[in-house]
Amino acid sequence: MDIFIEIGVIIILAAIFSYLAGISRQPLIPGYVLAGLLVTIFFGEVNTEVIYTLSEIGIAFLLFIVGLELSFKKIKNMGGVSLVTGTVQTIILFCVGFFAMKFLGFAQMESTYLGIVIVFSSTMIVVKLLSDSKELDTLHGRLAIGLLLLQDFFALFALTALNSAKDITLLYILLFLGKGIFVFLIAWLASKYVFPKVFELAAKSQDLLLIISLSICFLFSLLLHAAGYSIAIGAFIGGLTLANLPYNVEIISRVKSLRDFFLILFFTSLGLQLQLSGLLNYWLPIVVLSLIVLLFKPILIMVTTSIYGYSKKTVFEAGVSLAQISEFSLILVAQGVILGQISKDLLSITIIVAIITMVGTSYLVKFEHIIYSHLSKFIPVFGTLIPHKHIQHQRVKHKKNYEIVLCGHDRVGYSVLQTLRDQGRKVLVIDYNPDVIKELFHNHIPCMYGDVSDIEVLERLDLTKIKLIISTANKYEDNEFLLRVIKRISPHVRVFVSASKIDEALDLYKLGADYVILPHFIGGNYVSLILGEMEKDGATIHQERFKHMEELIKRKRLGHNYPMNM
Repeated sequence: MDIFIEIGVIIILAAIFSYLAGISRQPLIPGYVLAGLLVTIFFGEVNTEVIYTLSEIGIAFLLFIVGLELSFKKIKNMGGVSLVTGTVQTIILFCVGFFAMKFLGFAQMESTYLGIVIVFSSTMIVVKLLSDSKELDTLHGRLAIGLLLLQDFFALFALTALNSAKDITLLYILLFLGKGIFVFLIAWLASKYVFPKVFELAAKSQDLLLIISLSICFLFSLLLHAAGYSIAIGAFIGGLTLANLPYNVEIISRVKSLRDFFLILFFTSLGLQLQLSGLLNYWLPIVVLSLIVLLFKPILIMVTTSIYGYSKKTVFEAGVSLAQISEFSLILVAQGVILGQISKDLLSITIIVAIITMVGTSYLVKFEHIIYSHLSKFIPVFGTLIPHKHIQHQRVKHKKNYEIVLCGHDRVGYSVLQTLRDQGRKVLVIDYNPDVIKELFHNHIPCMYGDVSDIEVLERLDLTKIKLIISTANKYEDNEFLLRVIKRISPHVRVFVSASKIDEALDLYKLGADYVILPHFIGGNYVSLILGEMEKDGATIHQERFKHMEELIKRKRLGHNYPMNM
């Protein structure tokens, strides 16, 4: 078929199946994959190489937007955890996959490839799922992204090493690392000294802003590609360079549609590449690899990340989101087939495992709250293996008579705490981020490490003395759980919760919430109050402007960021 007709048929079928998935409240990804499979079945051979090349552009745009969402500072903060846990996970997963395939009778090189295949998770899948659920900027979202970036680096090194296994030397490795660091340094300098001035002029025109932003994306993609890295990593670095600009929200909104179009082609390309004939002969390795990725991999991630003091809920959500193999795995195996190192059957096995695990992850993430509620008591936490003095000490100190409990100390929670302390109220802060607890502890603010959706945390509170609980988490399931538990155990306690949608807020009111915080609407109400004060005194706006600038500077130092929906 002509490429235009092929893409047209793919988009039409993808639209039909995604619509059916939407009205049946199912994840969209399976619909895209099924569309690609049906194109192959009913229309025969298609130009998968062109489709896959176009879909790779979607992956680049996706990583570009992720870079825009993050910043060099955030990447630095997550570096330690990602480096240690990511390295440990890589070694263990490779060994498990390698020896499992050797046991099933695969040759040494084939076992090596399949061992590498299960190590890496899909940056594209994880970011898409997290952004769709507005969880990209959450603690578990940042943790998952940190691990993915390290995995991508390992994947690129594996891709290069297997391509030229005989030529790998210490000098080659040092040059490979050096070129990447050099480009990263250029990006950092450009973000600090060049791009702010360029975009100050470009922002005067929406079209100019878009085209220059895209040029930055492609510029760093080409630089990293020339250095031996993938274009996706280059696009991510390009996004990072623009993350601190005041125009990043506008850039995201303009690039998002391009990203979504090309990503649809990626998902359908999985179905296009699938060869069903002969796969029954390999059902056992497909099942074994899928189980390792969907079950063992999340458990391993939970264990290794919990060592750093993260809560059960955080490590569970991070682990579940990474329960799939990567698009790099497909590229890696395809390269092995071209080099003659492995058979074509391994490519079909990898594609099937990719589809099973990618589709499986979409369901795991969709129903993660239900799964967690049933499995939370079985999830081990090894936070005590590494001493967290600020966490251990506060567990003893928090048992005082507090009248208000504040769940969450970031953005909204920060402002609420300042007001309550100014009023002289006795407040206990609960947060599941070890770094936040450390900061609160050093500032002598009463705090307790835990998750609002953990029944054990709520049971540790003396609810007979507490008058008000305020939850700043906007995840509906967490607030629903909090309301049901508190209203059942201590109906006298007033509960304020947060929401991001009107329907969710109304449902929370029906469950007994005394007040539901909708940050966007509260912002509008506050502006209305300022306008009212301006009518009485024109100098009010100057006072508010000065106070607001001081507040923003203070929050920037604390690392607070305004959440952006992708």
